[in-house]
Amino acid sequence: MPDITISYKPQPRQRFFHSDPHFFRLYGGAVFGGKSYALFGEAMIQCMTFENLSGCLVKRTLKSCKDTFLHVARELRIMPDLCKWNERDSTLKFHKTGSVINFMYCEKDRDVELFTQYDFMGIDELTMLNEYQFDMIGTRVRTSCDDPRFHANIFAATNPDKRGHAWVKRRFVDKSDPKIEYDPTLYSFIQAKSSDNPIGLARNPRYMDQYKALPEEKRKALIDGSWEIFEGQFFTEWNSQIHVISKFDIA
Repeated sequence: MPDITISYKPQPRQRFFHSDPHFFRLYGGAVFGGKSYALFGEAMIQCMTFENLSGCLVKRTLKSCKDTFLHVARELRIMPDLCKWNERDSTLKFHKTGSVINFMYCEKDRDVELFTQYDFMGIDELTMLNEYQFDMIGTRVRTSCDDPRFHANIFAATNPDKRGHAWVKRRFVDKSDPKIEYDPTLYSFIQAKSSDNPIGLARNPRYMDQYKALPEEKRKALIDGSWEIFEGQFFTEWNSQIHVISKFDIA
């Protein structure tokens, strides 16, 4: 990962995420693991390193995309010196390289038609998308960049809940998806918890206490980042590291 000369200083887990070479990367699990900063930081690093890229950051609605990532941009104080925001086009253009981050949304299946070609794509709250939406917008990621150091890539962040929980778990966590032609070597999951975000915890020392009153399955998903629990599951103590054994022959 190139040196970063701006106010974004990745924490160790975020730095690991930025250096991961997989085509598909998923960062997250528990709440408050630094997901939004990791996603915006990754888009920013690519745009400041390579010229004339056109990438995008995606959330379910355009408003939430702007609210989340413009807040991060302002916190990092990169505007207007390093880049310029265009409200009409919902784009952030970097002065030195000419690279652009497009702010996009995918709420309904028909929204996939809004996507054109992107060198990279970052998706926040991936479990808010269904499998069709992810696959369709993913087909828009390809590059015309001639720099041999750059490769088209898709990165995302999420918590283990919401409507897309099952398909995201299959592809990124379990690394096994019989429903599609699937190459697990393309996928990477970087687990992050609130303990991986000491800067955020120092600023908000009581923040995680708010989650302790939630139902058990929600606490496990949002505090522990457990992908083995979701609402309505019969075995609430299920853990694939404990309750699953390797295949063996039956005599």
